[in-house]
Amino acid sequence: MLAHNFIDIAGERFARLRVIALAAERTSRGQAKWHCLCDCGQPVVVAAAKLRHGHTKSCGCLKRRKGADHPNADTRPILDRLNEQSHTVIATGCKIWNGPRQEFGHGTVAMLGKRVFVHRAAWEAEKGPIPAHLDCLHNCPGGDNPACWNIDHLWLGTQGDNNADRDRKGRQVAPKGEAHGMVKLSNHLVLAIRNDARLNREIASDYGISFSQVGRIKSRRAWSHLP
Repeated sequence: MLAHNFIDIAGERFARLRVIALAAERTSRGQAKWHCLCDCGQPVVVAAAKLRHGHTKSCGCLKRRKGADHPNADTRPILDRLNEQSHTVIATGCKIWNGPRQEFGHGTVAMLGKRVFVHRAAWEAEKGPIPAHLDCLHNCPGGDNPACWNIDHLWLGTQGDNNADRDRKGRQVAPKGEAHGMVKLSNHLVLAIRNDARLNREIASDYGISFSQVGRIKSRRAWSHLP
């Protein structure tokens, strides 16, 4: 039931949103929500208080557009950007992203003010949006490479498919050592650092890593899986 001081705002405009009609749902405090239409054409339901106080100004497109309008934003076609920062493994045909990667080695790229997975961005650029109930999974020849975004090596499946695929391929734990997608060192270099008798700051300078990382390697707090 609406409060006695309910104000009808149907037909009013708040920033990019035009209020269409009262929504059936309410906020957790019982306050009114309204069906609105954004200037971009996207419908959205917004609490009246957020409209009046200016907390919500669009369906979300305004924030995304600001990200794209940032002076440092790269707004070229996504496939052009991916190709520019990738290399191809001749033996498998994998297209490997050379840019930032997350914990399990999946590449990430900035799009419209937020970071997205490279393989998902490539799929959607080639084949259209991925349904909300599906994941984009890898099936690379000779073993999956999370940094690969070759469309021919990707497929769509449910979360259950994703979990089964992950367990079957042994990716339920983060890769260690040089198998990790973001490391600068190899097993050989780590062993060399352990045996290096110089000061940690001198070692760090030579290997391009931090002083503290050298200490963690020597104390075996890092790369502890090596003998």
